[in-house]
Amino acid sequence: MLSKYVSRGFGLAVFGAMMFVSFTAHAENLYWSLSKQYGGTISVTFYSEARNHEWPGGSQVWLLERDSQRYTFNLSCNRGENICFGAWVRGNPDIYWGVGKDRRFSCQSCCHVCNGSTVQNVNFVYR
Repeated sequence: MLSKYVSRGFGLAVFGAMMFVSFTAHAENLYWSLSKQYGGTISVTFYSEARNHEWPGGSQVWLLERDSQRYTFNLSCNRGENICFGAWVRGNPDIYWGVGKDRRFSCQSCCHVCNGSTVQNVNFVYR
């Protein structure tokens, strides 16, 4: 009779552990605000450092076309993952900000943790 209760208790413990794991990596949002002071169009992509994921994804980019306009992006991400921006002049990825096109460069100040917060305005300027 004791083994019957032990096995049920073990099953409940495993079930509880599975439920904990499934709820620990839940979705969160990270809000970005970007603007530019550059005559040309800027392409922007966001990259996860924790997984092979990018926004908007599918080899697409967001375009910043108007100077001084504030563009906002609401990224659905996993709580705690680090998200970095990559930006470059459309047609010329050698002029870049953040990690650049396809994460080709490193950058410490262009990444933020997904935790429901808003990243203050990032302004792209080329001198």
